[in-house]
Amino acid sequence: VRVVFSEPVVGLSEQDFGIPGGTLISLTGANQDYLIRVSLANTGGFSVSLPEGAVQDGGANTNATTTFTYAP
Repeated sequence: VRVVFSEPVVGLSEQDFGIPGGTLISLTGANQDYLIRVSLANTGGFSVSLPEGAVQDGGANTNATTTFTYAP
């Protein structure tokens, strides 16, 4: 799953993501472009959430709560 922010951020970690029915395998990337790999319990749709305040931009502004959903 590719995660792209509108500007460079700091503070993002694997523990920040919520993936019901799945497990985060890896987080790679930097600045504003990241890639997370997940292992899913089934082959259906899934969602990935990032809680409010997980990352900061250069002006110390934090992100809002965000949820991405994939439905095959």
